Amino acid sequence: MFGNVNIPPQPSLQDQLWEQMQAYQQQMQQMQSQVGNISDMFQSGRVTVAGDDGLAVVPGGRNKYGIVRPDFTLMRDASGSLDPRFQQTMSPEFMAMREKAMASGDTESARLARERQNIMAQAQRDQLQQQAGSNVAMAMRNLGMRGGSSAGARERIQRDMGRSLMSGQQGVGRENRLANLAISQQDEAMKNQLLGQSGTIAQKIEEANINRLQQDVTNQNIAAQKMYEEDMRAYSAQKGAQAQASASRAAACFLDDTLFLMDDGSYKRVADIDLGDIMAEGGQVTTVLRALSDDLYMYNGAEMVTGSHAVKENGEWIRVRDSKLSKKIQGDYTVYSVANKKHIMLTDHHVYSDLYETDFYEIVSEKESLEMLNGRLDIVY
Repeated sequence: MFGNVNIPPQPSLQDQLWEQMQAYQQQMQQMQSQVGNISDMFQSGRVTVAGDDGLAVVPGGRNKYGIVRPDFTLMRDASGSLDPRFQQTMSPEFMAMREKAMASGDTESARLARERQNIMAQAQRDQLQQQAGSNVAMAMRNLGMRGGSSAGARERIQRDMGRSLMSGQQGVGRENRLANLAISQQDEAMKNQLLGQSGTIAQKIEEANINRLQQDVTNQNIAAQKMYEEDMRAYSAQKGAQAQASASRAAACFLDDTLFLMDDGSYKRVADIDLGDIMAEGGQVTTVLRALSDDLYMYNGAEMVTGSHAVKENGEWIRVRDSKLSKKIQGDYTVYSVANKKHIMLTDHHVYSDLYETDFYEIVSEKESLEMLNGRLDIVY
């Protein structure tokens, strides 16, 4: 009835958007798999600095307990916002399709459907026009065969056929308007559906970015907690080493009548040295102790000193007990220990360290302290 109208099939806007949404979901999954377990990137740290690429960096380095940690990079910029390089976003194709769905007027699918409907309606009108002309010609022939046609008869035929044609065309127009209205309603419903779907995806993207930022903060807190736990373990170990070192150094003492050179050029018995005294090369006295020891040696025939004390022999710091010039003395003796600011004590014959030996006596072992005296070990504090 409408004739053959050949219009190539076109994918609907809904089909195109559905393909875009599927492609975008795959993109999201790939991004998540590439990021993986972000917490593996974090080692330790609380304070962030700006990196060369604009991302926030938690600096590593050696802490005061000697633990060395590498730097690690966050997904945030220096302001604390999730960096755009790590944000999930809609693809440009999806955004373009979404804008089409939000635009007023017909979509491309609706325009093609309306064009097809109008072509079909026009074809129906043309067919009605041809049919009316054929009917008029046939009526005229029949009238002539019955004895001729008068002007009034021909006029009635033309009037009746015109009315019939007008009625038919009005029906086609009415059907065409209804079909176009259905196209508009269907197009609007599809737009609303697509907008709802794209809104859901946009919300999920925003939630994913918020979750990623929260995870980044959580991972940093986890890393900070790990650093705290490591520091506490190191602190406990340090305290144990300190106790051992303190016990060892508490025996770093001299017999009471050992004479030490003072800053004014005089000599003073170690038993008489008091807090605030100034020792030659060593400076102000900060600590004075007395203890009982059975670890006494006669060093080089000059002074009686405990074996753990450090003495400078032939340009190198060693322990008295390790010197070939030392001779062990049996018995328990009251001994005296002194510490000063520069950790040096001079007798008339030798150069000794003080009780603590270095400023790092709280965190280094006896061996490390000797290495520091000899310049073989640097401590970063």
